[in-house]
Amino acid sequence: MGIQALHALRIGLCQKVDNDVLTIREATRIFEDMREALVNRWEMEERAEQRMKEKEL
Repeated sequence: MGIQALHALRIGLCQKVDNDVLTIREATRIFEDMREALVNRWEMEERAEQRMKEKEL
């Protein structure tokens, strides 16, 4: 999931809040969980790239 997908998720969550399907708190929790997962994945990928570069040296 990238930035565009995260943005689409936000739009969808806002629509669900507007339609009273989710509360703001629920939507915020879902969004923040996905955002955190995305950031963690980026950090893991960055560390893996660094390890690969170190092995090449």
